[in-house]
Amino acid sequence: MASPPNPPGPNGPSPLHFIENGPWKEALFTTYALSLTYFESYVLPRLRKAGCEKVTLLVDIQGYRASMMELRARHVGKDYALIPVRVKDGIFHPKITYLRGEDQDLLMVGSGNLTFGGHGGNVEVLEVLSAGEQPGAFADFADFLENLCTRPHLQIADDSALLPFIQRARALSQQFHDQAPPQPVELLHSLDTAITEQLIERAAGRRWHSLLLLSPFHSRDGQSLGHLLKTLSIPRLTVGVPGNGVCSFPLEQTRDWPVEIDWVTPKVEHNQRRLHAKWLELRGAGSWTLTGSVNATRTSMDSTDNVEVAVLRKLDSATDECWEPVEAPRYEADAFERQDQEATLCVYARLNEEQQLEGRLIGQQALAGEWLAILECAEEVLETAPLQLTAQGGFVWPLQRPLDSRLDEGLQLRLERATQSARGWVCIDAYLSMPLPIRSLCGALGRLLGGNQAQGDLQILLNCLVLHAQQLPEEPDAPLRTEPATTPVNPPGGTEPPALQPPQRPRHWLPSVAKAATGRDGSWALLQAIAGLLHHANPGQGPVGHGDAAPIIELDDGREDGDFDPASDHNLESLPSPNLINEFNQPLQSLVNLKGLSSRKKAQLLYVWCHVALDFYLRRLHLPANARDFAQRWLNCVDHAQLAAEDRPLVDEAVYGLAATLALPGRLASRTTLGTLDATTLHEYLERYGQGPVDFVQARHLAQRWFNQEPAQRLVDHGVAEALEALDAVQHTSTLRALLSSYIEDRQQARQQRLPADRFTAQEITALQHIHSPNSSRPGYYRVNHRTIRSCPNTRQCYAPVEREALARLKQRRINQCQYCQALMVSLEP
Repeated sequence: MASPPNPPGPNGPSPLHFIENGPWKEALFTTYALSLTYFESYVLPRLRKAGCEKVTLLVDIQGYRASMMELRARHVGKDYALIPVRVKDGIFHPKITYLRGEDQDLLMVGSGNLTFGGHGGNVEVLEVLSAGEQPGAFADFADFLENLCTRPHLQIADDSALLPFIQRARALSQQFHDQAPPQPVELLHSLDTAITEQLIERAAGRRWHSLLLLSPFHSRDGQSLGHLLKTLSIPRLTVGVPGNGVCSFPLEQTRDWPVEIDWVTPKVEHNQRRLHAKWLELRGAGSWTLTGSVNATRTSMDSTDNVEVAVLRKLDSATDECWEPVEAPRYEADAFERQDQEATLCVYARLNEEQQLEGRLIGQQALAGEWLAILECAEEVLETAPLQLTAQGGFVWPLQRPLDSRLDEGLQLRLERATQSARGWVCIDAYLSMPLPIRSLCGALGRLLGGNQAQGDLQILLNCLVLHAQQLPEEPDAPLRTEPATTPVNPPGGTEPPALQPPQRPRHWLPSVAKAATGRDGSWALLQAIAGLLHHANPGQGPVGHGDAAPIIELDDGREDGDFDPASDHNLESLPSPNLINEFNQPLQSLVNLKGLSSRKKAQLLYVWCHVALDFYLRRLHLPANARDFAQRWLNCVDHAQLAAEDRPLVDEAVYGLAATLALPGRLASRTTLGTLDATTLHEYLERYGQGPVDFVQARHLAQRWFNQEPAQRLVDHGVAEALEALDAVQHTSTLRALLSSYIEDRQQARQQRLPADRFTAQEITALQHIHSPNSSRPGYYRVNHRTIRSCPNTRQCYAPVEREALARLKQRRINQCQYCQALMVSLEP
């Protein structure tokens, strides 16, 4: 049973319906019982999808202690804060969800706990209020939260978490107070006055002909209900009965009451579900409904011992359509398990950015003195130490060991002394203060480094790159699969590849990254973290294939592929240097060439990598020369990637724009890093990229679009017109492929043609003179495809493999002679 912001009714949507219809920025939940498994499996993913950055749960101490048994809870303390509440002589019983949006918020008050049953497994009731339509209820809610923080009989482990919601609800109530028409809705709570007393105060003086009561629990003497009926002179009582016909309403004790009693059951689907809804309805000329957490018990209705919250709504008519008559139920008394409040202890702790655990032990007993502190994760002890507690149970524990980034479950802190023991979850400030995408990234990094990655973790890395580039690739496909690498092809010469070594995964670095991520230079730390991850993700596995992986110009920056451990740098937030982006570029270059990575994923990775790196070189590091070096490195990677035709449009603009940049005279990349690059080499490259003759009209159009971006203009010192002219000049060069095609055709037609000595070596010219020689009936050469050839095409005499150096020559020079049989190979494929 649920209700949108209109009169209550059955079969309404569950809280999940409203949660997933965001977007939301923050969320607050209050509950008595709690299932972390349900919350993390059903509620939290919907909050993430709705963009909710910050989530806080307030739970009664009993529900909090029960959640300690859920040792596999992965996100508690990292994606949401879990805060226990202790009520001295009662329980913390409200069931509230507050969803903060950009301009409009929702306040949901109901009977269901934050469990599977409370969100649909049971028969529950839910009121959904919006600030624009019920601003008064939002003012009442702000008052309720303020009162929670000031009542001496309540212990809230961290009431500072409520302040943003108090301020927000108060501001919205004032904003919409004069705009919304008067709404007959009021939020009642039991912090100051019992619910029954408040209801009588409002309902006295009116004529009520009946009262409808639906409650899963009843006092055995029915005195609270009898007092309400007598005070308001109500002659008729309608009692709601569960679908199974069993009820704890004290029928024997009420037989002498001067009221007529009849029985109904709610009209709901699957009415055999457990009845947990609380619904009290006064019926007269109009109808008032009171729905929420208030049971028909003395503690809930007639005292301020429990913390209860309910919505009082005034309707024009009774809710007869929601009910159907039934026979009198079979009586079965409620069995309440009494809790020893004196002995109930729990721990609340926060891990701050200084790696200190600070918190408090919550309970009524004498707490001061020395306790043994034990930090655990999934029953694995991480650290122990003696700990001094204050009289109020406060403590600060500086950890001696940094937090292991691979821990994938929630942290728990256990305190022990003699026969006393208490346990609680640890909230990690660094995680909770992160933006949602960065928090997801750190979680993915921790899992990947720990070897227990989930299917979507590599996709999270891509999303992070997109976030830093602030540009989204078009038409993303399914998430990357984390499949085992296949056995690499044997290197040339029959030698066996070196055995892959298990990855040496860095540890104990994630808190530093998390701390930096919240500060001014957080991006640097995250980029270094990604560099470290990718460096260790595929040790010993370079680009697969041979000839197709050879670059335009062989790269050799002289650096050793040594160990990289982000934990070795204790100043992650102070790394605005080229070394960081180099550590970032190197593994990405290898990742683009990994076997099994789809063309679409390569295109997406190349796209965001290009924008991220250029952004850092130009806007943050102010190193245009390094940016131009990177441009050629990136074009090499595009060449190696061999993108499918349908995926090339994603990087077309960058390819032609960077080609125009590198075509500018005097603005070439540094020769010490990459060697010489001229217009003819660019023409060769563009032919290979497009796998055919270059359409320079289209190339200029795409380059022009590339230069509409500020970083692209910085790369050419705002000389966009000169860069486009340089690109136009490239088309007037002749590629080696074109020269060879023309030469072979002329030789075949017995036409004489001289090969330009400035484009071919003397050895190449001598070899090419044997093509279609008048003295031989054979062509004198083998036409091959440099992308697919693996062995000598002279199969009658030779089966030698085509080695990597030969493949590189075929790709760059278009010709090569077999070192064993001297067969001439010519590649005329683009």
